[in-house]
Amino acid sequence: MLTAQIGELKSKIVHNEDGLNTTVRIQALCNELGHRLLVSAKLMDQLQLGSEYVEESLGPVPLRGKGETPEL
Repeated sequence: MLTAQIGELKSKIVHNEDGLNTTVRIQALCNELGHRLLVSAKLMDQLQLGSEYVEESLGPVPLRGKGETPEL
């Protein structure tokens, strides 16, 4: 994902690329699959979560409008 700060006087953070689209697709699956939180395996590998979180793999899950099938 590409994140940039645009402007000097009146600046705003702009998110581009495919990352934001993928995030929206994963969030939409929360209700459909009955989970409060879904995280891609790629992100999970980067997080250092405490023991209060239980990790459960759903395996590869196809996302609407996406060519890739990320593991959740």
